[in-house]
Amino acid sequence: MGWRCFLAAELPGIGIRSATELIDRLAKKFSRGAIRWVNPDQLHLTLHFLGDEVSRVGADAIAARGREIAEGVSPFTVTLEKLETLPPTGPARVIILPCSDRARRLAQIRNGFLPTIASLRLPQDLRPWRPHVTLGRIKGVPAKLPDLLAPSGDPLLITRLTLYRSILGSDGPQYAKLAEFPLGGR
Repeated sequence: MGWRCFLAAELPGIGIRSATELIDRLAKKFSRGAIRWVNPDQLHLTLHFLGDEVSRVGADAIAARGREIAEGVSPFTVTLEKLETLPPTGPARVIILPCSDRARRLAQIRNGFLPTIASLRLPQDLRPWRPHVTLGRIKGVPAKLPDLLAPSGDPLLITRLTLYRSILGSDGPQYAKLAEFPLGGR
């Protein structure tokens, strides 16, 4: 049996604090239990979901590719944008903070993993991709999202990537770091 894994860019402390403050503000606007909020220690910028059947060998290959990619990319900044929901059409299921990446570094990094992902025969997500931070998963009836902006429009410095294993439980997923990749070989 394989592992459920994903790739992420790590948020700096100020980004985690901004997203956590926003979660706290949003939680007051919804009935208790309507949304499963992401724990602050699990906030990240999603790059690619790798599926539920990643082998140890596959994780090692992704980690090796991650080290190569990270060495060739210097730290860069992104900005969190206005709240949105996923999917973009139909009932809302997930509340996200999209990420503005004017230099398109996140797309460059994500695309750098695609040949390795394909060679391992892992799922290729063909939907349009947009970098984002997941804040919460809507349970039951879709919620109407209040018109709120991220608490901070400050640029966030991205300095590392991570390969995570997601372990599903009754209280939501728990994330275990399988490998970290400092940008620019730092």
